[in-house]
Amino acid sequence: MVTKQTIEEIIEDKNIHAIYGDILGDIAGDLAQGIYQSRNSDAFKGGIVIFEISREDLINNRGFNTGESWKEIGHVKYGDWEGLKKIIGEEETILEKEESEIYIKELLTDSGYEQESYDIGRSLLYCEGHFIYSGVGNTAD
Repeated sequence: MVTKQTIEEIIEDKNIHAIYGDILGDIAGDLAQGIYQSRNSDAFKGGIVIFEISREDLINNRGFNTGESWKEIGHVKYGDWEGLKKIIGEEETILEKEESEIYIKELLTDSGYEQESYDIGRSLLYCEGHFIYSGVGNTAD
């Protein structure tokens, strides 16, 4: 009897950064700059966009290459944790908020910017409700 691999088992031996890192980082940078155009809305500046890919695409290292094999499942302004919770759930949102606090602290420490002087973009990739990878970008005003 063949058992179906879990998402964790599928990604265990993959170099997820090499497969999805550049494109997710580019999207996050575009979000920070306000030039990311969602399929479902006009461009917005400083946000979080969430994508879903299929199990088959994850297994076959596809996702952003074909344009039809991934879909945007939602987006919110950066820091809208209540809105994000409606898309990815409370547990995942708590983790994202913690990650955000670490990122902002590092950004402020490394750059010397004031918190209000930059916009942050973040792109999240999920498969069947499981976090796969993310990208983050920022831009100073």
